Amino acid sequence: MKAFLPVPVLLVLLASPVLSLTSGDAYVIRKGDTWTLGTSKVERTLTLADGKFVTRTWRDKASGRQLLVAGMVSDELVAVIDGQKVLGTSGGWKLLDAKERTLTRGEIQLDLMLRRDSLEVTKSYVVYPGSSIIREWVSFKNAGTGPSRVSEPGFLNLTTEPGPPQSVDFHWMTGGENQPGSWTLKTEKLKAGKIREFDSYDPFGGIAEGNFLGDGVLAKVLVNDRQVWPLPDGHDENWAAVSYGWTAVANSTVHMPLRTTVDVVAGDKVRFVLNRYGSAAKDTTSFDPTITYDDNEVHTASKEFSKEQGKNGWQYQYVAQGEFYNSKGGQFLDLAYSDASQRWTKPGDKEEDSLFIGAGVMHPGKEDVALVWNAPHSGRVRVAADLTNVGNPPVPGAGRSFRMGTSSYAPWNAWMSRDTGEGVFIGWDYFGHWASEFTLAENGAVNARFRVAGYDKTLKPGESLTTPGVCGFVSEGPGRSGQRVSRLAIRVSLGLHAHRMVPRHSDAGLVVEGHALAGSLQHVGWWKWRRRFRFPQSLSRCGPHA
Repeated sequence: MKAFLPVPVLLVLLASPVLSLTSGDAYVIRKGDTWTLGTSKVERTLTLADGKFVTRTWRDKASGRQLLVAGMVSDELVAVIDGQKVLGTSGGWKLLDAKERTLTRGEIQLDLMLRRDSLEVTKSYVVYPGSSIIREWVSFKNAGTGPSRVSEPGFLNLTTEPGPPQSVDFHWMTGGENQPGSWTLKTEKLKAGKIREFDSYDPFGGIAEGNFLGDGVLAKVLVNDRQVWPLPDGHDENWAAVSYGWTAVANSTVHMPLRTTVDVVAGDKVRFVLNRYGSAAKDTTSFDPTITYDDNEVHTASKEFSKEQGKNGWQYQYVAQGEFYNSKGGQFLDLAYSDASQRWTKPGDKEEDSLFIGAGVMHPGKEDVALVWNAPHSGRVRVAADLTNVGNPPVPGAGRSFRMGTSSYAPWNAWMSRDTGEGVFIGWDYFGHWASEFTLAENGAVNARFRVAGYDKTLKPGESLTTPGVCGFVSEGPGRSGQRVSRLAIRVSLGLHAHRMVPRHSDAGLVVEGHALAGSLQHVGWWKWRRRFRFPQSLSRCGPHA
């Protein structure tokens, strides 16, 4: 009985020239238990030695650079079997068979069948002539007499050294969530020895320090009923920063500057309005405006905070039945002061995340909260504040729950050296639950590990699971100072098994077939780099059914 694991993967490879079976410039060469796969552009060497199955070299032939760090290897196999992690480097692997054949379009396929205890593995590779593409996939089979449990199989393990550690930038993209900041490129520094984790179940907006349990707040400023910050047409100009006339403040790491100048007359009301984004949880926000006349008369909300409405010109209100899309909102009503909490609160409000105004801080509830300053006389005033959602700090691993695979993160990662101009680009299509880890070594080597998070299946004797194909290619383009640089790019095509498992009968018994969908290249990150670098045209041949 054969089940298809919902994980297609596209890998990137670099190989080296030798002869055993050739087709055009593609070759697969065997010397004992060493196999060299490659074309005129890349070369990769696989070895089975001392019971360990690994990639020993990965070479970019265009630049001549060895991207696999000297003395290091990359595991060819990763899975948790019966509660124990089994790697290509675990030892105990024995070669059962090795087969090479030429396919209909000149590709060379290599199948390596290995066994360790009751686990039988077939690792398959396809080398595409005239390109830098090497496609691969793996099958796990229970060759024992009893059941065997397979958990969180890895679908990518890659180690490369693009350049000195201080020159390596790590890039990732936010996902397609219905929030400001979706599909945004992020760049950060990996820290030597510290694992950078991603999990597709992370809530949207997570960072290296952790996830945010709140979803942020929205803010705006009115003079009477006229909006003065942000610009009312901000939605059309910058969706990432302005949402329907509101400015988004996502969490405690975001410091949103408010700077504007307005003309006021005596009695004008300058309203600082704070709104929840979705939930009011974790919405306590530092919002302490300072208003300065041209003659340097200054009014700061926290310094003039009072338990009396109207004292020093300040009122503490909420917006009754405020409407998200209505710049005027509803009616502004007074809050009541609480001596116990030293805050202004809504009379009778017993909500878990109730609204309030304190000295220098505000918190919306189901309704908007509004700090209001009444102009004592006419003049031009400068309004300044820095908004931070202080109640929403990062918490490592917090808030993980079911989410579609690209809601929080786009299926794209990259790391690149600014010194050498070389880097690795990874993209995948998988809407299931995945997790990844990136680790920077002291010598500048970056290790990337991807796994199917939460996958857990018990295989009966003779039953197997297969990860769909993985393709690797080298993209070539201009580097620093105009020099020609080859860039290693990895496309990991995951989860193209749209949960369509169709049972059928055969002579061998019940077979479960998965319907693999072709991986889409029409992804923001993919096409951005596709235009900039010269990816091989033959990549289109390397879909899941290539």
